[in-house]
Amino acid sequence: MTSIVSSRADDQHYVRQEWPSRQGLKPGSHNIVSHPLVEPSKIFLPPRHIKVGLMNNFVKALGGEDGGFASLHQKFQRKSMEKINAGIFDGPQIRELIKDTSLNDALNPAELSTWLFCKSVIENFLVNHRSAVTEGG
Repeated sequence: MTSIVSSRADDQHYVRQEWPSRQGLKPGSHNIVSHPLVEPSKIFLPPRHIKVGLMNNFVKALGGEDGGFASLHQKFQRKSMEKINAGIFDGPQIRELIKDTSLNDALNPAELSTWLFCKSVIENFLVNHRSAVTEGG
């Protein structure tokens, strides 16, 4: 929730516990630059959070140290095993995985079908352009 009090009220940070909430979003007042494109009450979850959640669930479903998980570790050698195990990936890493075809070869048939489904959701519904699927054609 956004607050009426400016975020630059440095003298009140760590001192004030309760901040009054905004009653409306008026451009030109309290750091609001322009009108919002969508009503804040209609925003459920940003697409990037859905992508991260999909990747998180996919990696957790991979489980152990077998083919798919080993392929992820080899692809992201600088990433710790704990982060890979927890499914913590950022946007560029997710895009890199989507473009990579070697992951498909390392997965067993059940994991591959799950990966292809996650990949199609990310490519067709959670991107900034409209695909033929979302256009209805």
